[in-house]
Amino acid sequence: MELSLGILGGTFNPIHTGHIRLALYVQETLNLNRVLVIPDRLPPHKKAPDLLPGRDRLELCRKACNPYPQLEVSDMELKREGNSYTVDTLSALKSQFPNASLTLIVGSDMFLTIDSWKNSREIFRLAQICTGARKKEDIARLENKKKELQSLGAVCHILDLPVFEVSSTQIRRAVELGADKNYLSAWMGEDEAEYLLQTGFYQHGETEQDSECLRFLPLLKERLSPKRLFHSRCVADMAQSIAEEFFPGGVSPAKARLAGLLHDIYREAPNKDQLEMIQLEGLDWEPVLFEVPAVWHGFAAAAFLKLNCGIADEDLLNAIRFHTTARKDMSPLEKTIFLADAVSLDRLYPGAQELREACRESIHKGMTACLKYSVSHLAEKEVPIVKYTWEAFNQTILSGEK
Repeated sequence: MELSLGILGGTFNPIHTGHIRLALYVQETLNLNRVLVIPDRLPPHKKAPDLLPGRDRLELCRKACNPYPQLEVSDMELKREGNSYTVDTLSALKSQFPNASLTLIVGSDMFLTIDSWKNSREIFRLAQICTGARKKEDIARLENKKKELQSLGAVCHILDLPVFEVSSTQIRRAVELGADKNYLSAWMGEDEAEYLLQTGFYQHGETEQDSECLRFLPLLKERLSPKRLFHSRCVADMAQSIAEEFFPGGVSPAKARLAGLLHDIYREAPNKDQLEMIQLEGLDWEPVLFEVPAVWHGFAAAAFLKLNCGIADEDLLNAIRFHTTARKDMSPLEKTIFLADAVSLDRLYPGAQELREACRESIHKGMTACLKYSVSHLAEKEVPIVKYTWEAFNQTILSGEK
């Protein structure tokens, strides 16, 4: 019986559940005997300035693959000096397993450029190529590329892959922002998460550089738990990204980051303290607000920052006040913080990824999706909906924007 081997190479910087699910899916779909997971030494096709040491990437791969006998980790590329070229790896495997059928598993981006790799014709001779479409709009491009590669002698498989919403880039940034083992375990096994945090890698000290953000960090660390501070850093990251992409020249990325960092500064105060802070500001809020403690923290945070920290920028204060409820006639900064809080990196609730996708398309689509989710969620839980949320929802739906 012919041995059939899949080869899944990469930096695995670090490995995560998406890699494992991909390997298992291809192994089962193509009926392979096993899949070799091979961390590379120096990837020739991309820059990796923040590359976890090879011994640690190898150990993480072993921990991740250990529960699955059909997956096997190889250190062959880590042992080899210089760049990790695919053709060299395939040649070595063919020498080791002369009668084996080899299937190289690559991402869709790599598939589209594989004919430019070193000795690509030799790659096609040594192994079949397997990739997958994660989005329907990718299928046509991949099929066209498949025809092109077949004319060069390649045998290609294009699979309809399940969506794995996780990336090594996200994990690296999450660690840098202060993610703990429980959070990382949503993206990798607990053993891998614990091991990764013990290495101390990706943790490069303070992530904030802006002077205003740095000024408030001691107060934030005093008032917030590490988990809540991690969330605030994630919101700050997302707010800055939204400001830069959708409001260039209209929303200061630095102000967006500061608002994101401060939005939950009163989140962990007791409800009675939040209510007292809201009342201390002396502003006239709609009566239903006082029946919904879950939204008090934004209003209390704005009052606290205004009365105790000398912040007088009303746009920034309003962005913090209404980051949970939203309201009609929101400023660009208010929309930025509302969306950033809903879809920040740490948000893993059901439906969060769909909301992220809507936010990537446009501010209007993001607002529509997030407000629809909020209204539906509150109605399902039979929680009173403050008029600010209703008015924001109605205005967004009736605006007719696309």
